[in-house]
Amino acid sequence: MKWGFSIFYYISTTIFAYIILLPTSYMPTWLGGNGDCTDCIRYVNSFDEATSAMEIYYGIQFGKHFGRFFQHVFIRPEGNFYEYTLHHALSMFLIFFSYMMNFWMIGIFLLMIHDVSDVFLIVPRAYRDCKVIYKPLLQIQYVVMAVTWIGCRIFMLSYCAVYTAMKNLYVATYYPERFHPIQLEVMYLPAVLMAIMISALEVLQIFWTYHIITSFI
Repeated sequence: MKWGFSIFYYISTTIFAYIILLPTSYMPTWLGGNGDCTDCIRYVNSFDEATSAMEIYYGIQFGKHFGRFFQHVFIRPEGNFYEYTLHHALSMFLIFFSYMMNFWMIGIFLLMIHDVSDVFLIVPRAYRDCKVIYKPLLQIQYVVMAVTWIGCRIFMLSYCAVYTAMKNLYVATYYPERFHPIQLEVMYLPAVLMAIMISALEVLQIFWTYHIITSFI
């Protein structure tokens, strides 16, 4: 029951995020869109209002991560306590921070690539709990999970989120004339914080990727 709900949740939120991002110019062509995920740099400093779908999506995601954080810290701590605590805290901060500072598209894209990799992470864990296990099928699931995890959380996160955040910060620092003075005054410090938080999140992903690969071997 637990695994079934988790799989349903991550598939649903992935589809929801994909539908939100598909019409935009920052959905990359290799995901069925017509743009480039790094194009969100052009919109990070805009003051466009979010759609109701974006607000609903953010509310769902913040509630889920807050629940995971509360459960992990106060009710049922998991292994690697400090790593998971840092991960949940960073996730909540990034969701809330991107909501308040209008970093909508980076936030939604980042959440989407995490959720889709979680689907393939949970499937082999659920299958492993079955009474009868066909080992070659389990091994195939682990391979698919590893490929999806590395593709989403290492390559896509690095290119679409970390690179974009760093590029945004670089442009704001060395080419301030591209921004309205009020935008630069309001958004520069948030851009610095966003770059730091996303980079810290990527370091955690690399740490967990190492453990996934070593456990698989």
